[in-house]
Amino acid sequence: MKPLQKNGQLSLFHSSLLVYVVAIIIIFLNMSDGVARFSDVDDQMRALQIRQVLSADGHWFDFQLPFIAMPEAYFSPWSRLVDLPYVVVASVAGMFAEPDAALKFAFFIVPLLLLTPFSFLVALLLKLMVPLETFVLRMQAILVVITVCFLASVVQEFSPGRIDHHNVQMLAMMMIACGLMLWRFTGGLLAGVGAVISLVTGLEALPFVIVVWAGMLLAHLAGCTGSRAVLSGACAAMLIGTIASAFAFLGPRAMLSVQCDAFSAPYILPMILAPLSICASLYLTPKNASLPIKVLAITVPLLIIIA
Repeated sequence: MKPLQKNGQLSLFHSSLLVYVVAIIIIFLNMSDGVARFSDVDDQMRALQIRQVLSADGHWFDFQLPFIAMPEAYFSPWSRLVDLPYVVVASVAGMFAEPDAALKFAFFIVPLLLLTPFSFLVALLLKLMVPLETFVLRMQAILVVITVCFLASVVQEFSPGRIDHHNVQMLAMMMIACGLMLWRFTGGLLAGVGAVISLVTGLEALPFVIVVWAGMLLAHLAGCTGSRAVLSGACAAMLIGTIASAFAFLGPRAMLSVQCDAFSAPYILPMILAPLSICASLYLTPKNASLPIKVLAITVPLLIIIA
């Protein structure tokens, strides 16, 4: 058993556990009638998409949904990244139960599993932002509980049956926030991975990702301590994560397609070229170069990529 405290501070393990327990209480109080009030039609559509890929006619890189009644074939823009944990859990559970029961089990348990890393990130962010060691243990625990209560509407996105992509986006945003607060190379990696997960999942958070990247670039140009390492880590994660995600969740054919509202070629290309150009400017521009030279070295290639 781990000690409850170290130097008078609630450990990260116990803070994460407390976040998870309070979040579970909020979720199941909301489900007192057995139904998640945050569930909507998107969850039903996601369930149909997952059922389709698990069916005999399903294929991982085939996004066509034949049950959608349209004059032409309907191809879903929704990411296989979100489908992945449900497919894995349902496939494993299917070894011990009927396929329909296994799928229902996956729909119930996966959001609660996703709540685990989210709880850890909430506890980590709180630890990085608030000097908890200045409070007695009881007050530290109260602060953790209050924080989760303020996040009540967020944690309910992890309710059983809430299988659309919103909880994955929440997890990605929390990764970015923690990465920025860590403010070192590993923090940059975490922020970069969070950005990739967010954009692969959906494009609704693209403005936030752009603001984060602009902030890191401005911090580097301003000469902020550690900004070079953070930016390097974020670019490395973005580059590797984008390439891996394109092959894992789209396939060679779909990754070359053009979709206005989904992770596809128009977004994959700048997500590969932008970190490459930023890294090139970081390591090819002399450290003692003047500010205008640094600005030009970063902005000119980015403007060419955007154009």
